[in-house]
Amino acid sequence: MTFKLDHFLCYSIEPQGTFRARSVVVSDQFGKTKVVAVKPESLCTPASKNEGPVLDERAHLLCYSLKVPRTFRAPVTIANQLDKAKFTAYRLASLCLPTGKSLSFEVTPPVPKKLGHYSCYLIKAAAPPERDVSVTDQFLRDPQKFALTRRLRVCNPAVKVRAGVTSPILNRRDHLVCYSLEGDAQFEQQRVLVRNQFGKMALTVVTPRTLCIPSLKRKLS
Repeated sequence: MTFKLDHFLCYSIEPQGTFRARSVVVSDQFGKTKVVAVKPESLCTPASKNEGPVLDERAHLLCYSLKVPRTFRAPVTIANQLDKAKFTAYRLASLCLPTGKSLSFEVTPPVPKKLGHYSCYLIKAAAPPERDVSVTDQFLRDPQKFALTRRLRVCNPAVKVRAGVTSPILNRRDHLVCYSLEGDAQFEQQRVLVRNQFGKMALTVVTPRTLCIPSLKRKLS
């Protein structure tokens, strides 16, 4: 099972300064919804799982918590390198924007052009099979072992429209399923500068929380 999308290790963050909420329209396989991006909640770095390759080390995702008008139910099936499952997605929770990152505050990172937007939904699902994985990324240079403990979210390729500007879907097939992690990662907090279509922001990267794995997804009728 091969994908044109990286794995992403997602970290909790502490934004420096204030974020102005933004209204956007999100369209994906579950429909079209007007939402408000409230604040940045996590930074996701392209990661190597079990010594696998990283396709683009410069293309990150910065995910924003959302205020949404409604909930719904969408039964789906997913399949990836570690997991096959059927579950129900029930609420749009976050929107992830392609984002550039720099460790130097004197260098403004470019916005990735080959990575799309992803709309991430809370799910109701049984615990996944017990899996241990080894992960490295730009912060964890030495392999760190984690246990995947829960399925948390499924993320769809999405169209984002804001202020009349449309960001199209670039990779319609590949989705992400995000799992909570347990493990004692040897990680020191990092201050970084990020940039995406919402602008530039300084933030502190705190600790790894979830691993998002490229997946195939099918919506059930």
